[in-house]
Amino acid sequence: MRQNNESQEVLNWGMWTHLSSLIWIPLMFVGLSFPVLNIVGPLLVWLYKRKDHEFIDEQGKESLNFQLSFTLYNFILALILIVVGVIIGLTLITAPDQPTDAQAGGTLFGLGLVGLSFLLAIILAIAQLILVINAALKAKKGEFYRYPLTIRFLR
Repeated sequence: MRQNNESQEVLNWGMWTHLSSLIWIPLMFVGLSFPVLNIVGPLLVWLYKRKDHEFIDEQGKESLNFQLSFTLYNFILALILIVVGVIIGLTLITAPDQPTDAQAGGTLFGLGLVGLSFLLAIILAIAQLILVINAALKAKKGEFYRYPLTIRFLR
C-alpha cells in the first residue's frame, strides 16, 4: 500500500477508473445494460488519462484487470448454467411418462445446481460492488489497492 501526495485531480481520476465500472448498475434498471459494460467505463477513463499520471495508469490497469477477471468468472458461471440447463431440458424431454427415481434425482440435482449458480452470480455482483467502492475510496486517498482473485492481464 503506497501513499501518494498527488493533486486532487489525479486522485479523482484514479477513483473514477474504479467507479466507472459500476455504470452497468443504473443502466440495468432502464434496460440498457449489456454483459461487458463493466469493462467499458474503466477502459475509456484509462485510455483517456493514463498518460497524464503514473497513478492513474496504475489504477486503470488494476481496475481493468479486476473487471476482465470478473467478466471471465461470470462467463464461466453462465456456461455452467447453460450446460446444466441443456442437460435438464434433455432429461425432461426424453423422460418417460413415469420417470425413474434416478431421472428425478438427476433433475433435482440439476435444478439445485442452477439455483446455486444464480446465488453465486448474486454474490459475485455484491462482491464486485463492495470491492470497487473500497478500491475507489483507497484511490481517493492516494493509496494503491490490489483486488483479490484478479488475473493480471495488463501489467
